[in-house]
Amino acid sequence: MRSEIYIFGAGNYGVYLSEFLSKLGVSLSGFIVSKMQEEYVNGYRVFEIDQVAFLNDVTVLLAVSDNHDRQIITNRLISKGARPYQIIDFSSFIAANAVKHGKFCNICGKYSKTFLPFGVDSEIARTKRVVGTGVRAQCICPKCGSLDRDRWLLYLISNKTTMLDEKCNILHFAPEKNLREYFKSKRTPAKYYDCDLFKENASIQVDMTDIPFEDDSFDYIIAGHVIQQIKNEKKAISELKRVLKPSGTIILSFPICMDQDTSESSDVISMEDKEKNYGEIYAVRLYGKDYIRRFERYGLRITEFTPGNEFEEKILKEMSLIAGEVVLFCQKS
Repeated sequence: MRSEIYIFGAGNYGVYLSEFLSKLGVSLSGFIVSKMQEEYVNGYRVFEIDQVAFLNDVTVLLAVSDNHDRQIITNRLISKGARPYQIIDFSSFIAANAVKHGKFCNICGKYSKTFLPFGVDSEIARTKRVVGTGVRAQCICPKCGSLDRDRWLLYLISNKTTMLDEKCNILHFAPEKNLREYFKSKRTPAKYYDCDLFKENASIQVDMTDIPFEDDSFDYIIAGHVIQQIKNEKKAISELKRVLKPSGTIILSFPICMDQDTSESSDVISMEDKEKNYGEIYAVRLYGKDYIRRFERYGLRITEFTPGNEFEEKILKEMSLIAGEVVLFCQKS
């Protein structure tokens, strides 16, 4: 009896895998999807999951970019009768080897011919090595509007935490629109709370220096490009630690000037001066190369991640990530 080979996922990953296997002479039975939108993709029949009988001669190749979705799909395939050995995950192989002409966004899962420019052409960004601010020629995904730092943050959330797969509480400050929509669209046991200083920007109005939650409330706290705008940094970190569970993680990111230590001055008041000195009109400081020592003094244990240490150059270019963009995972020491 001829074995049947299906690819689960008929998007960019699935199409790439079908083309790769075709070159090797592998005969495919078709694609499997959760909900069918097209009858044929790349010349192959598309089946909904309920249309396939998972007998012993059936093999399913996973071609799905999102870790959380892969786990859900694997569990669903098993619930439909597939055995674990019949399911082979090709997603990492595809991510490492798929060569596309254009840019890839891991938030919307789509390719674009090019990304759009974004950023403020500040004096300090032009004259010093500042990561996380300044003009980037390839930054915004035209499909969903995500920024380079949004794509990097989602990669870390999906690959360096289990927050999308576990029963946990997540507090997200100044939520990036696309990430907030991503969280809320996922079927996950986590409870997600999005908050901001201004009530029109999130579901809950919260001042980071006076957080209206009980002690030890959250497993994860996300604050991307927020802390540089908080005048009372010490109070903010104290409040984040207070509402963080003992084994929880605070995820921080912020612009950093690698040519100097942290710069802040009570004389920098106007928006014009803030942009000139800190690169942002609402910032009250520009973090420098002393950033790890600065946060460790608040009793935090720091783990640092940068795209340059995670990806090869072709992936950095494909996703338009900044090699030195720092994200800190902070835990109570």
